[in-house]
Amino acid sequence: MKNQSRTSSRLPFVKSNEQAVEAFEKLKKNRLAQAVLKGVNSMVILINEAKELVFTSDLFLRNFQFEQIEDIIGREIGALLGCIQYKPRTECDWEKACGSCGVFILFNNKKDAVTLENTPVTIISELEGFILEKKYELSAVTLELINQKYQLVTISDVSSVLLKEQLDKEYFERMGSQISMLQKQFEVLNKTALEDSDNEIELYASVTDGIIQLKESTSFHQCFSEAKNKTLLVMHEKLQSVVFYDRLVKDFSERCTKKGVRLEKGLEFDDFTFYSDGRILYNALVALLENALRASTEKEGIVISLSKLKENLVFSVHNQAIIPDHVKSQVFREGKGLGTYSSKLFIEKYLKGTVYFTSVEGLGTTFYLELPLFMIC
Repeated sequence: MKNQSRTSSRLPFVKSNEQAVEAFEKLKKNRLAQAVLKGVNSMVILINEAKELVFTSDLFLRNFQFEQIEDIIGREIGALLGCIQYKPRTECDWEKACGSCGVFILFNNKKDAVTLENTPVTIISELEGFILEKKYELSAVTLELINQKYQLVTISDVSSVLLKEQLDKEYFERMGSQISMLQKQFEVLNKTALEDSDNEIELYASVTDGIIQLKESTSFHQCFSEAKNKTLLVMHEKLQSVVFYDRLVKDFSERCTKKGVRLEKGLEFDDFTFYSDGRILYNALVALLENALRASTEKEGIVISLSKLKENLVFSVHNQAIIPDHVKSQVFREGKGLGTYSSKLFIEKYLKGTVYFTSVEGLGTTFYLELPLFMIC
């Protein structure tokens, strides 16, 4: 899977160090270096004592979409991997979060010989408005070529493996929890059905909600997996705004009731027909509703609104909680909660809309899903 990092054309211009260029020219003429670096079937780079790239394998160039090695000679690893916390010539030490990063360890080790083996690296990068969390493992060894010391660094992209593990863990935990709850409720229902009709109705509602959540979880993870693998197909269908809202309320009301949270229709709510992919849109809104419910406390309310704004339709999900300032920059970050990230992925990549939010003290937090309005009836 090709890594979607920054290409050389998007990197800020930095004049290559003459020593790095000189080292590259020497290595290019050295058969041993060519054999070692060009022949390996992995992402390998060679960096000098100034921590600048002087040579790389072809697989590294292809994976990070660099056209030729000459474009990146003299660059540091942070720039090559697209880290948004990277600053030229700062040795990656300006941000506390960098302290546990393998690149930081590599750059700041004062020993002459540095050996790393599968050291984890988390790179936060930005691509087309998305904050992506990429996971790598670094292995490094010090070697000497042409009377110069270098670090031979092997880079392994483990993002897909770790994301799959996270998805599997969350999915099976939720499935297991729901199945366990359903089993207990059916046991109670079987014992009390003939004794207490009110209790029977309550249990029936709870069991129904459990089944709905299982279906939601399955649909969401399938949709998210297809979106990440770029195999998600968009199938537009005719939808009615009020009918769509009623479905959300019906499916979500029981879990709100259990927490003592109100689910309400906003004052701005238009009744009209529109065309979109119902499955993708439903999953995006449910993800935001789940986030709103987790952030809400008893007796608070979640408000769903839908309105037409010029050539767009706008869904909004409002709750009374506030997002702290230090968290706002991470709201749409991959790996920091699948709800907001997945909604942005579904809406912006597949339904050609936009997702944004406001969070103001005293007013609460509102997430907006804005979609182009096609073929209004």
